[in-house]
Amino acid sequence: MSIGEAAHVFGALPGSARYRADMTDGARAEITNGIWLCRNCHKLIDNDALSYPADLLFSWRHEHENYVTEKLGNRTEVLRLQLRERSLEGLFDENPLAKQIAREKLNFWEYRLTAELLRSNFKRPSRRWSDLKSNLRVHKRTPVADKEIVRWFQVKLDECMDYMDPLKSLYSVQLQKAWGMPGEPGDAEEIAHVCQLICQLIGNISDELVRWEEEVRFAWISDTYRPLINLFQGVMGRQLEKLLAVPAILDGGIDQAEAHPGEETIIEHTVLFDLPEGWEEAIKDGLRKIEKQLK
Repeated sequence: MSIGEAAHVFGALPGSARYRADMTDGARAEITNGIWLCRNCHKLIDNDALSYPADLLFSWRHEHENYVTEKLGNRTEVLRLQLRERSLEGLFDENPLAKQIAREKLNFWEYRLTAELLRSNFKRPSRRWSDLKSNLRVHKRTPVADKEIVRWFQVKLDECMDYMDPLKSLYSVQLQKAWGMPGEPGDAEEIAHVCQLICQLIGNISDELVRWEEEVRFAWISDTYRPLINLFQGVMGRQLEKLLAVPAILDGGIDQAEAHPGEETIIEHTVLFDLPEGWEEAIKDGLRKIEKQLK
């Protein structure tokens, strides 16, 4: 008689133990997020999530799977296990879910791994931007004299446009290389390297974007030019939000593919960095009016 039960590491429903709102239902349902326990232990870990965090449960699972392979597996299976662990040595040590994804390599694992690595590292820039939008951040006000106002707006406009090209290349080039060509498996180490690079770039860019937004929001200028300032607010944050949404889009694409097994699946998404319709024309028109007023 079996008394084993399939348990979730990260809970399946809101309010359940270790529930993560940033995971999709498909990601929660995968075997990667599961652990096989007896009924008593299942109840124990779900009744006391603080004493049994996800890191501990993944460690339980990993040690038990290794133990079973070493005791019951043949020589080839043991060697295969050792080679797998060696290939992941030093990778994803701070993210046990990512490490489990890389170990199991289920269908679409490259995309699931990328989503998890990016999501875990996007928390800081996402929080900074959320705080700024919610008016929870304070920045030193920078006075801008009337005679400098045209130049100040032009500099801000140039800075806004300068960010576009590097943002466009982040995902379309580097991630494609990490995932490998269609039909070929990706490389976990390369995915880890590229995701680390992307997260560093996103971190740097988000710092600059938030700085840009803060300087715009807290600029101390004449009320005459306030409508133009309002046009600038949120423009760069709009681009940042698109970058931060990529992990959820990846997971959603995988969920859709897994819902139709056996069918050819193409996961395609375009991150379009654009400006609000008519924005650039409105800015240029506003600058022309200011120049006329200052003459």
